[in-house]
This record gives sequence, C-alpha cells and structure tokens, in this order.
Amino acid sequence: MLAENLFATKIQTIDYLFLGLGAANSLLLIQMHKQQLLANKKIAIIDPDHTALLKKTYCFWGTQTEMKELGLDDSITNAWKNLIVNNKSSESITPLEYAHIPGGSLYKQAQTILNHYDLKIITEPYKRFPEKNADKFIFTLETQVLLAHTVFDSRPPQFADPQRNQSHLWQSFIGWKIESTENDFDPSTAILMDFEIDQMSTCQFIYVLPFSQCHALVELTRFSEEIITEAEANILLKEYLNKKNINYTTLEVEKGVIPMSTSSLNNPLQDENWIYTGARGGMLKPSTGYAFKSMVEDAIAITRSLKEEIYYHRKSKKNRYLFYDRLLLKILEEKPEKGKPIFQSLFNNISIHKVLLFLDERTSIKEEAIIFSKLPINLFLSAALKDIWHCNKHISPTVLALVFSLLSLLLIRFEYTSVVWGILAAIFLTFGLSHGAIDHLTEKKITTSKSLLQFVATYIGKGLLFALLWWIAPTVALIGFILFSAWHFGQADYTAWHIKNSFATLLWGLCVLLLILVFHFQETVYVLNQIPHLLLPKSSISSSSYLLYFSQFTPLLLSLVLAYKHRSIPMLITISYLLITSKLPIMLSFGIYFCFQHSLHGWKFLQENLSMKSLALFKKAGPFTLGAILLFATIAFFYSNQFFGFFFILLSCMSIPHIFSMHIFYKKNI
Repeated sequence: MLAENLFATKIQTIDYLFLGLGAANSLLLIQMHKQQLLANKKIAIIDPDHTALLKKTYCFWGTQTEMKELGLDDSITNAWKNLIVNNKSSESITPLEYAHIPGGSLYKQAQTILNHYDLKIITEPYKRFPEKNADKFIFTLETQVLLAHTVFDSRPPQFADPQRNQSHLWQSFIGWKIESTENDFDPSTAILMDFEIDQMSTCQFIYVLPFSQCHALVELTRFSEEIITEAEANILLKEYLNKKNINYTTLEVEKGVIPMSTSSLNNPLQDENWIYTGARGGMLKPSTGYAFKSMVEDAIAITRSLKEEIYYHRKSKKNRYLFYDRLLLKILEEKPEKGKPIFQSLFNNISIHKVLLFLDERTSIKEEAIIFSKLPINLFLSAALKDIWHCNKHISPTVLALVFSLLSLLLIRFEYTSVVWGILAAIFLTFGLSHGAIDHLTEKKITTSKSLLQFVATYIGKGLLFALLWWIAPTVALIGFILFSAWHFGQADYTAWHIKNSFATLLWGLCVLLLILVFHFQETVYVLNQIPHLLLPKSSISSSSYLLYFSQFTPLLLSLVLAYKHRSIPMLITISYLLITSKLPIMLSFGIYFCFQHSLHGWKFLQENLSMKSLALFKKAGPFTLGAILLFATIAFFYSNQFFGFFFILLSCMSIPHIFSMHIFYKKNI
C-alpha cells in the first residue's frame, strides 16, 4: 500500500502520533512535556474535532495531597468537601474533596504545550488500524502517508458482544449551567445523587455542582440501555428547578453519553508501540462512568515507561471489583427500577466517604462485606449466582467451593444463615441429586423401555440390599459406606484433576471425609447416634483431648503429603476450604464439598462423555430426581426426631448403586 502512494502523496515520519485529543491524550501530552519527552520530536494529532474537549466537564475525588502529587491542583476550579445524596443533610467527606476540572482548562494547557513543538494537526477521521512496516505504523490518508513510531489511541472504545453475565448500558446526561436570580446554592456542598424525580422505569437522578451562590450545573443523569432525549431531560430539569423555587437563566447546555460496559474491549492491534488510552485503554469504571483520575495515573505511568524506554504493561484490575461491577450493571439492565432503592439503601447506611473509597477500589474485603450487607441481599445474591453459574465453565468447582465457603462465613456473620442454606439446598436438589439420577444414561445396553425398567429395578434392588445391611449390621454398613464413598470421592477428584487413579485415590477420599468428620467431632457423634441400632463405643475423646488433635492432624498431614506428591494446587485449595468450613456446621461443610466440588466434577464428566448439555441432562434426570426428593420429604415427615440418621441411611442407599455405576463409567472413559 505504501508503494502505491509514493508518487501520489507526501510521506512524513512521525515520532508520536495521537489518535484523538480528548482528556486522556491531553493529560498524556502534559505529562510528556513535564518529562521533556517531546523535545526535538515530530508530533501529529488525528482528530476530526480536536476542540470537543472545550465542551466537557470532569470530576473526581481525592485528598489534597493526591491532587498535588497528580499535578492537578492548579487545574481544579472548584472543590467540595461536603456532599448530599438522597436529600439527606450535608455530609463531610474529609479528607477527600470532590473536584471539578473544566475540559477547557485541559485544552488550553495542551494547546500551550503544542505551540512549542513540531506539530501537525489532521482533521481527517481515521477509523481503521494501520499496517506496520519494520518499526513504523503506516497511516494512509487521502492526501498523505504518515509513518508513526509510537501511537496513542484514545478513539471511542469498541466493545465485544456481551456474554450472558455481562452488560452494556449507557450513562447519558443532559445538564444546564444556570444563573439564578437569588442565592439559591451552597457553594460548599455538591449534590451527588438526588432521586426525587420520575424514574420513568429507568435509574436516573439529578446531579448539582454549585460554582457559586447563584451559578451551578444542574444535570440529569440516566443509567439505562435507553439514552435520554433532550425532550425528556428538559421536562424533568424544569420540574426539578421549579420544585426548588429557583428562578434561573440557562447559560449553557452540557450533554454526553458514556458507555457503562462490563464487556471486554475489542482492541485487535496489540503492539508495544501502540498504546490505548482513556476509555479505549480501560480507564472507565463500568459501574460509575468515572475515569478522570485513572486517566491521570495512567498518563503518569505511560510517561514513566517512555522515559525509561521499557514496555508499558498496564496492571489488570482486581477481579473482585470487576465482579461487583458486573453485579450492579446486570441488576440495572434486568431490573432498572431497582436502581433507586439500591443507591438509597447504600448511602442511607454507609457514609459517603466510605462509598467513595469503595468506588475508588480502595477498600478491604471486610469493608466490602459490610457495604454489601446493607444492600438488598436477594437482588445481589441472585445476580451473583447467575454470574457464578455463567463463569462455571471457566472456574473450577474447587475454586467455587472455596469462594462459597468464604461467602458462607460472611453471610452467617451478618445473620444471613438462611440464605446459605437456601443456596446449598438449591445446588443439592439440582446438581447434587441430578448427577446421580442419570446413571441409566451411562449404560449403553439400555435401549428400550423394558431394559430401562430392568435397570431401575436392579438399581433399587441394590439400594434395598444395602438398607437391609443397615438393619442387620449397621456398623458394617457404616464402615462400608465410608470406604465406598471415599473411593468414589477420590475417583471423581482425581479424574477431574487428571491424576492417575491408584490406592492414593481411596486415601485422598478418606482424608476429605475425615477432615469433615473429625473437625466436627461432636456433631458427627450426634448424627451417628440418630442411626437406628448403631451402637457406638463410649468415647473418652473430648473437644480438647490429645487424641482428637491427633485424629485431626493425621488426615491433614496425609492430604498435604498427597498434594505435595501430585504437585496439586486443587488439592491445597480443597484442604484450605475444608479447614475454613470447620467453623461451619457439619452439614454445611459436607454439603459444600459434595455439592460444589464432587457433584460438579461428576456433572462435567457426564456432560463431556455423554456429549449432552446441562438442560438435556436435567430433563433426563427429572423423574429420578423428583423421586429422590419425595423420599427425602417422606423421611423428614415421618422421622423428624431422627432425621439426620435416616437421611444418612437413605443417602447411602441411593449412593451405593450410583458409586458402582460411575466407577464403571469412569473406567470406560478415562
């Protein structure tokens, strides 16, 4: 392409090419000028409207020290130490300040700097990605060709199509800079969110920045898939100002649209000399639309790498904050009317100062747990479960079990125990029972209704024989069930982790069971005492005896030896969350392992080797799952005083034929 233009166009070599001269690249120019990186360099700017910055306003928060360190103290025209949310009284955010910088201030600084250098401004739009020849990017324009060594791309971001747990909303806003006839505003206090307007089936609020007693920006902001229109904004802004009895003159109109997206950025060109900046560089926080402070910090980091002549590697955001953003945006996408109560609940129970630190991603997990405890728990748990469900393909069951263990501790700490039981029950009644209710699919011989009935009869027969063993010799049945279960658990884990099955498979399963049982010794004895005809020897083990410590230490040591032998991180994670769940009731501890790790390991193996999706498997398992649920319900009704004992027996009778079926299926497909 370059050869075709050799005689038709002018070719120029550029050191630094800026695609766009918005806030991000203006801030970068300022930093590069401070570090004397622009001297004797040829600079080009491609931007169809490089004056658009003049019409924009930027806000952020931080301490005075932070603002000085970022070099922003001279650019700030207004700063507020007090904020109002939800029509509450003014609240101090000290030592933070909420700062305002007009886009015109950045524009003037950038223009003043550029006047000192060899500069070329091109207003021709450029929406493509260039070719690269050696160490130069080739920009072929209508009348010229530019060869650029380093490119800073701040064009509007392009996002990939959202996954099921991702969202793409818009933060649209229309604001009036007004002058009032009276001193209607308090210049020491800004209004961050006022929801006392018609929500119009969306999430929207009024935002007020008072520049003086009679000058302010009054802005309508909407979080929604639908962008607000001027007609809608005009009505709501007029109603708001009239309700406040403010007589005013409109001096200027500010409007814009910011993407609020948890989708991944679609940046196809990856090169150490092609640096994405601003929203295209991931500086926008999806759940708020704030980006200015991040852009300043990013500009400083980019400049430092240029000066040190090292590759610029932008740090990834912490996964938990990305998770929080996905939850909020998914709720706003599916239930926009819940936006108002969510923000009201948040600011009514948590200080604005703490919320700002949270939005700045500068809080601890403990602080975040307190914040989420003040929000509508059902909304966020529902969104969280859907998100985890979608990510299930990418997150191992072992990690899911660890996450749920930690979540359970937090929920119980804040008295949401019923929520933990509800989630665990839902997993047990779906994956837990269903993964054992499709054993008939693992038998290739079952091709007719008759063969299916024969299989079911044989299957039930095995369970009844084991029930008879419980009646005749409960001690033998108990020991046998523990050993068979240990083998089955170990086989499922080892298969999922691609570890060769051996005697260690049984040993691992025993370690798992013992870590649950001996760390809940008193509860284990309580459950066993509910099993009919089971005579337990009198034990001298107390909660503080050396024998109990030894019985806890032994499986812990053996499991660590196995983890070291196999160099297995999943094993270490399993051991870790089993120790964490020792602080929970035994049924929760066992349920977390059984539902989140064992059942999901088995489910994934069945999916892969039967070549069936989850929905199809659920349908096939439906009748048998329902039958199991009815059996458990019957036990709960007739044997409520000995529920745990009879539950244990019924679970074992259902598990024994399943263990044999899955053992054969594992052997056939490993």
